[in-house]
Amino acid sequence: MTATLLQTPLHDWHAAYGARMVDFGGWSMPVQYSSIVEEHQACRNRATLFDVSHMGRLRFDGPAAEAFLDSLCTRRISGTPTGKVRYSLVCNQQGGILDDVLIYHLEDDDGPYYWMVVNASNREKIVAWIEQRIPAEVGFNDRTFDTAMIAVQGPQAIAIAQSLTDVALAEMSYYTGLHGEVADCPAMISRTGYTGEDGVEVTVSDNPAVAV
Repeated sequence: MTATLLQTPLHDWHAAYGARMVDFGGWSMPVQYSSIVEEHQACRNRATLFDVSHMGRLRFDGPAAEAFLDSLCTRRISGTPTGKVRYSLVCNQQGGILDDVLIYHLEDDDGPYYWMVVNASNREKIVAWIEQRIPAEVGFNDRTFDTAMIAVQGPQAIAIAQSLTDVALAEMSYYTGLHGEVADCPAMISRTGYTGEDGVEVTVSDNPAVAV
């Protein structure tokens, strides 16, 4: 029996524009629209959009969140300045790697918090690992299914994205994040891309994702 694949908020958009959809980490994801060479050149010479909503997005709140993340990750998270992002690993009790993750220290209207991005295929495993260990005084929410994450990468990515926001994207350094608006929608904006090209990632609630 074939398992039903999860879908990102942009799934119907991908299908409407002719994407070839494949199973990636349990999600129905677009792997190709035209040719690999053409899409590679687009990212290297102009800009491309990536739906990365399949990646896990986890939120931690409360004054005890730092200490908990210090116990969970292989590098120190406490002391991370607001707006900075740190790369780390989450390991099991034998030292085996469960996943590599990004930890954001951000602040919104509810105050300071931490945001963890994990790989899609490891989200359930990481969530279970956290839930077995997290103290009651730390707020924890899996925000994967009520948000969408879109990456814009390539030499022209900043100029294109800048037309949609008042945030000075060029002034943001690598591995930073903040809250602002994109296309008049509240958004988290970060610069942590892995294509080797310049760009930004935009996280919004799932409802306006297609509009962004």
